[in-house]
Amino acid sequence: MEPAFTLGILYGCGCGFRTAQYFEQLAAYYLKSMSRVRVLIALTGKAERSVAACLLEQRAKHSGLEVTVVLTARQWREYLQNVSHGKAAECNPIIDAADRREVMKRCAERFSPRSCSGCLSSVATCSFFKNTMPGRRWSDCCANC
Repeated sequence: MEPAFTLGILYGCGCGFRTAQYFEQLAAYYLKSMSRVRVLIALTGKAERSVAACLLEQRAKHSGLEVTVVLTARQWREYLQNVSHGKAAECNPIIDAADRREVMKRCAERFSPRSCSGCLSSVATCSFFKNTMPGRRWSDCCANC
């Protein structure tokens, strides 16, 4: 089996449907020439949960699209314990629906930018970093493509 072309969304992304649509279109572009495209996304906040949920819905439309969620040890523990309140209530359905789950052992409680970039950039073919400067476009943030 051909290895998946992997898009890593590192430590945050823009909120909402437009960001999810951007990554869906990016995955569709790569699926034209590759059989599998995996999107790695750390569930660091509400925006990432929103994007992950949207991408999971798009798998029916794009047969080679895979979604892998990256979790802290705490998120994984709460998932296994079926915690049903707070952030776990939002994360658990996404974790359940994901194609794969990667648990970051070094991040017991929460993500840090250094831990995310170190983990995801080592396995991602193309990485996207959160841009904190207003007015910049996602295309300006592409690294390692």
